[in-house]
Amino acid sequence: MTQELNVLLLSVVLAFVYLMVHGSLLRRQIGYGQENANRDNDPEPGLMAGRGIRAFRNFLETYPLFLALVLATSLSGHSGFLTQWGAWLWLIARALYLPAYIFGLGYGRSAIWMASLAGLGMMLLGAFGL
Repeated sequence: MTQELNVLLLSVVLAFVYLMVHGSLLRRQIGYGQENANRDNDPEPGLMAGRGIRAFRNFLETYPLFLALVLATSLSGHSGFLTQWGAWLWLIARALYLPAYIFGLGYGRSAIWMASLAGLGMMLLGAFGL
């Protein structure tokens, strides 16, 4: 299995972490009774729950790009330095992004987000065989 596919498997674990953090922050705010109801009249998420939701949505915005790049790399046979290090950079940056967003690190969060995009860019260049 290529490094990119290994990182893909780890990214599934990370997606679960994002989902669980988002859900637990919201549940802590609204309580188990409201969480288990039909949730037709959910209250607006508070500070931490809102950040958890936005961090998860942000993860989902770049995840399809990562999946497509892993697929392209695997099918093209262009696994190499750029694609492997790009995949790891994306994963590590996405793992750091969640606490950075929840704890409000501002510029640090933006720098981490840009690092994740740099990882995707590395993968894109590598997938083209550059």
